[in-house]
Amino acid sequence: MRALFGQAAFVKANFDKPPVALTQLTLEGTLTFPLTSASFTFFASDSEPCNTQISGVYICNLGASHIEQVGTANFASGTTQPLQLSGSRLRDGINSGNLWIGVRLDTGGITAGTLQFRNMIAKVALIP
Repeated sequence: MRALFGQAAFVKANFDKPPVALTQLTLEGTLTFPLTSASFTFFASDSEPCNTQISGVYICNLGASHIEQVGTANFASGTTQPLQLSGSRLRDGINSGNLWIGVRLDTGGITAGTLQFRNMIAKVALIP
């Protein structure tokens, strides 16, 4: 399955929402991808990102106000890169238990590959 240029592929994250609301959230770790010609942008939505769904994956245009860019990764300098994701839609999606994470291929003529998220930790604040 391929997203068209300018679109992102979203999946719904499955998790238990936290017992108390988070006021700040950053996810940090590393991202591995086998090709150094690729760069990606990550997005979050706290509601269904669009209506186009194929086998549980949403293929969406990115103009909707409920979709927010939360991070980027560029593999030009190697196959493992640091990753930091943050944003209000990411935080609100985790707080509500309704989070869709999306990724868009920005550069690289890739037809297949697996993004591997490693050593991901959440830095959170519970009070402002």
